[in-house]
Amino acid sequence: MVEEFTRAVEDYLVTILQISRDKGVVRNKDIARSLGIAAPSVSEMLDRIKSLGLIEHNKYGRIKLTEKGLHIAKNVEERRKVFINFLNLLQVPSKIAENDAHVLEHSLNEITVRNLIKFLNFLKDRMEDSGLIEEWFEYLGE
Repeated sequence: MVEEFTRAVEDYLVTILQISRDKGVVRNKDIARSLGIAAPSVSEMLDRIKSLGLIEHNKYGRIKLTEKGLHIAKNVEERRKVFINFLNLLQVPSKIAENDAHVLEHSLNEITVRNLIKFLNFLKDRMEDSGLIEEWFEYLGE
């Protein structure tokens, strides 16, 4: 069974992952700036996330994802990509697709996500040579 975390915890983990990729070092102020939240609120949430074993963090020090935190952050990122690709296939405008993918990435059960991925792969494998993609876009345009 997959352990579930709140949307806020998952958002923090993904933000920490993205900042660490961009800057190498993650600090409280970087997270606050990225999420548009006050630094004291970030400190409070970081304490909570640390208590869950998802980050390593000393007050006013660097923030690093634990192995478990990294796994969760990458999983949420992957889910987001799947939903954005799916919504793009439906020709949902990019900004709406990003917002909706953000909601979906936190909301759907792992089984639903896994089966959606399988379904999209199934379609992709069969649609490339069949002309079905072109038919789909024509249908959407009606």
